[in-house]
Amino acid sequence: MPMNIVLAEQYPFETDKFPGGVHTAGYFLARGLQGRDGIDVRVLSVSADAPHDLDRVDDGLPVRFLAEPRRRLFPNMGRNIRRLTVELRKMKPDIVNGNMVIYAAAGLRAGIPTVYTVHAVVHREAQIYKRPLDKLRYFLYMKYDREVMAGLRHIIATSPYVVEEYRERTEAQFHVIDNCIDDRFFAVPNNEEPDRLLYGGVIYDRKNVLGLLEITRRLVEARPNLKLRIAGKVLDEAYNRRCIAFAKEHGLERNVDFMGQTTIETMLDELSRAQMLLLPSKQETAPLIISEALAAGKPVV
Repeated sequence: MPMNIVLAEQYPFETDKFPGGVHTAGYFLARGLQGRDGIDVRVLSVSADAPHDLDRVDDGLPVRFLAEPRRRLFPNMGRNIRRLTVELRKMKPDIVNGNMVIYAAAGLRAGIPTVYTVHAVVHREAQIYKRPLDKLRYFLYMKYDREVMAGLRHIIATSPYVVEEYRERTEAQFHVIDNCIDDRFFAVPNNEEPDRLLYGGVIYDRKNVLGLLEITRRLVEARPNLKLRIAGKVLDEAYNRRCIAFAKEHGLERNVDFMGQTTIETMLDELSRAQMLLLPSKQETAPLIISEALAAGKPVV
């Protein structure tokens, strides 16, 4: 009998456009496990992009999406955990692998052996945010994080940093396993263009895109032809407007391109043409874009 695994994870609703690194890692983990003998793998994901709860099959991979509201006045975490718990009890897998704390919490509450792949050091991220709703959101994150760390037996750490941050918070065994990336990044040709820089990641405060624009402003004083390409999904519209306003205020319109969410094919081309990748985040765990850039032979700052 094959082992029945449910990947309870962030998984892209549009499989040609990945919103962020956690979705990308989830997608390629599913693809990797799907190709192994003796494993029956399914995906369970919560998505604001899904118009309603739905099931679909992606190249032979069964995926179930639970819809959540795009706009909300109160964080959806508790609601999502309850709904995921119910679904996991129906699915009855042998093991659950969760790639965010809500999925790991649901697996444990469903009474199913659960492995948690840590993509975020929640207590460090919580220190960044000051707005009341963000502070409430991270208060809940940390509550569920403590619950999960107390109940786990095994944790996949995507970097040694995860082990350092959590070893005193859990008795679980750590397994350090790097994120997986698309093989195509190892075959990117070098079509480097002078003074062309690339940022790849979602647009919100933790990624410090405003700090990146200030760096760009200073660089342009000495290198007026510098070009910064910002590729990524907007998670915070107000923050994105501040970034656009900053670029306009400092006369950077010809130097900065806001590309929005892109396809993998576009990112392969952007990395090919970039001199380097810039990632000025206030907090990271194991950013996929760094692995992708290094695989493409590009320096990272």
